[in-house]
Amino acid sequence: MKGRAGSGVSLAWALAAAVLGGESTPPKGEGDLLDKLRTARVGGTVFQFGFEERLRVEHWNNEDLNRHAGDEDHRWFNRTRLRMDTVLNTVLRARVEAVDCREWESDREPRPQVDELDLHQAYVEIGGKPWRARLGRQELEFGSRRLIAAPTWTNLLRTFDAARVSYTSDLVDVSAFCGSVVACVDDHFNRRRHGERFCGLFATLKPAKDHKIDLYALRLHTWNPDYYATGEDRAKGEHKRYTYGARAFGNITKRWTYDVEAAIQRGHYAHDRIRAWAFHADTAYTLDLPWQPTIQPLINIASGDRNPADGVHGTFDTLYSSTHGMYGGIADQITWMNARVLGLRLRAKPTGQLTLGLECHRCWLEDDHDAWYSTGKKAKRRDTTGRSGDNVGCELSFWAKYAFSKRLEVEGGVSRFRAGHFVERTGPGDGPSFCYLQTTFRCW
Repeated sequence: MKGRAGSGVSLAWALAAAVLGGESTPPKGEGDLLDKLRTARVGGTVFQFGFEERLRVEHWNNEDLNRHAGDEDHRWFNRTRLRMDTVLNTVLRARVEAVDCREWESDREPRPQVDELDLHQAYVEIGGKPWRARLGRQELEFGSRRLIAAPTWTNLLRTFDAARVSYTSDLVDVSAFCGSVVACVDDHFNRRRHGERFCGLFATLKPAKDHKIDLYALRLHTWNPDYYATGEDRAKGEHKRYTYGARAFGNITKRWTYDVEAAIQRGHYAHDRIRAWAFHADTAYTLDLPWQPTIQPLINIASGDRNPADGVHGTFDTLYSSTHGMYGGIADQITWMNARVLGLRLRAKPTGQLTLGLECHRCWLEDDHDAWYSTGKKAKRRDTTGRSGDNVGCELSFWAKYAFSKRLEVEGGVSRFRAGHFVERTGPGDGPSFCYLQTTFRCW
């Protein structure tokens, strides 16, 4: 009861605060009442305060693909973010942000999306254009977000204790970074993961007005024995993975966009050699019709491990990718690992505030000797003999999002996953269903 009471208060508070935020976006150059209240000046220093309150309820049925397990569950998630930006002058800025994450009424024990009041970001930024440096606990997000992202769907947020240097110009944007991911542990101060280092160089070229090219080289090295990789010979060892990739994206016309990305991975996974790759392509066209309907076909392919005993690790690793709605629908049953996904997304905007989406994704294993992986890199099912086939299944999703104001947004969705022959032959094959309702109020 405490969870529901708290969530009700959060929702009521967000709706009431929306009134202060106004019902529409203020004219350019003007702010609403909250914009004025959240800014303070002390001498030449400017302080800007911000917050975000998010509440979501989810309902799952057959999450483990077994309707006889009695695993129907509903979960309440609440996340509060409090932020303070300090601008000392034109070249020196700082940010401190705290976050509080709660999970209520879930049958899961322990509840994995809980981290009560902890430090999310704390960094200093020096410089402006074209050079800028940032040092401290910070979010990292680059390009398509398929390999490096600061996802916000999960209750727990991702940050790095890292250093980043960026250069920006009309022709190219370049960033170099090096750091370690922060591990979220409830009832303890969140610290970086010792014995792991993530570094990279990311560049965006701007050869033409409506076309861009991303080029990147990334290195993930884990040498902490607590996180050792286990090779195909069952021996444990360090994980050293290099990812090289390129992406081309832009507008063919005002209504027609494209996005193509490819990446390869090399290195060592314990004693195994890494030989992995991935590919993505999509194109979206917005029709000149009422509701602005958009049609977006897409394909995602990522390599799997062909032979579990040849000393070659062939499964692509998504590194620190986004976690929601990237590869196979809103229930996140599929990720960019040992997968071939064909999808179709349809979107429409009946009004300027309402967006509707309908998605269908069909998934197969890229190699039927490797596992079916879901979000979080979890292996859900595996048949090393390859005799169960490669048909994982199909997910159909519908979602809607409504922006009451520039601050308050409400969204919801439903999803149904129909299991394929691979799932049915490797265990229970009762497709999971999922629905959610979420409200977000933000002021920053």
